[in-house]
Amino acid sequence: MPRSAVRSRAVLAFALFVVILYAVFTGVTGTRLLLLASRTRALPETSLGITYIVGGMLGWAAVLVGGGIIDRAPEAGRLLNAVGLLCFSAGSLSLGLFCWRVFAPTSLGARGLFFALLLMLIVDWVHNILILGTPFPPTTSFWYWPGMVGRTTLILWRPAAALPYYARLRKRLALGLADPVATNRVLLWGAAGALSATSSIFVVAVTLADLWVTPARAPIAITTVVLATLDSALSWLAFVPPRRYIAWIKLRSAERGA
Repeated sequence: MPRSAVRSRAVLAFALFVVILYAVFTGVTGTRLLLLASRTRALPETSLGITYIVGGMLGWAAVLVGGGIIDRAPEAGRLLNAVGLLCFSAGSLSLGLFCWRVFAPTSLGARGLFFALLLMLIVDWVHNILILGTPFPPTTSFWYWPGMVGRTTLILWRPAAALPYYARLRKRLALGLADPVATNRVLLWGAAGALSATSSIFVVAVTLADLWVTPARAPIAITTVVLATLDSALSWLAFVPPRRYIAWIKLRSAERGA
């Protein structure tokens, strides 16, 4: 077998392995949060569970399958694309709702930003699906921008809200006024958000440079998937941490306070 073919198979196997890891981490985290929400009826768990399950899993699955079958089954492909875009936007908005209600519940600016992005993504879905017939217009079209700007802004909101909040919790932790596990959870979730934001900006840059149709598309796709998987792994560690990890966090905090 030619060396190039062996390399291609190895790359494909690695990409598949990473995608499976992403699905496992995201699915476990989202399910755990939704099960918790079913007991608490609280908005934070509900919104984040929707973000991981609807935006993180169902959206990707629907768009990938829809794009793969649209030539052979146009109606089914368009339906899946419509569902996929709806899931993407709903997941992103659920993330923004969490950031607003958890980190800045009394902020009029955060409230205004959320509802502005909600309106933007509703208009984006209605136009692209019901009028244009495609979830993602070309970058040469004006209609590429509303959805891209809306979803990217919501993704950037996550680290922008979580990391400064972690910095405040860390100061309180030093005074014994914060819980070490909760403080670490905010750090992990904020760091995961930074990875997600990096991935989002990377994808936008690659798309605007029209690199998806070049030989560089394979390493670009793998880079994107790896970043998403690292995000999902940190999110899993934040919300479904092993007992040993929690014990280690508490021990380290106690040693620092001694």
